[in-house]
Amino acid sequence: MPSLTEVLPPSRSPTILCVDDEAGALTIRKTLLERAGYVVLTAMKAEDALQIFKSGKKVDLVVSDHLLPVTTGSKMASQMKSAKPAIPFLLISGVEDAPAEMGTRR
Repeated sequence: MPSLTEVLPPSRSPTILCVDDEAGALTIRKTLLERAGYVVLTAMKAEDALQIFKSGKKVDLVVSDHLLPVTTGSKMASQMKSAKPAIPFLLISGVEDAPAEMGTRR
């Protein structure tokens, strides 16, 4: 599978939408990804992330916490993938046992 930088025009840095209700985790993720050369959009709620996603801004990857207020990262991913099925989505969680709906692979 090609990396994000291999499929984008050389003039455009990949854009990652990061979603996490923990401000500290979101800030660290944003800082690290920006240092690596990515454009990073952030949201602390699924509702805000969906608004950014549907706004027409180019999003190449979504990285989201699974446990969000009101909904889960999995449900948000389903909504985003129904609009743009090819969008890569990475769900992360700080809990030891991932819920079955995350579809974990071992």
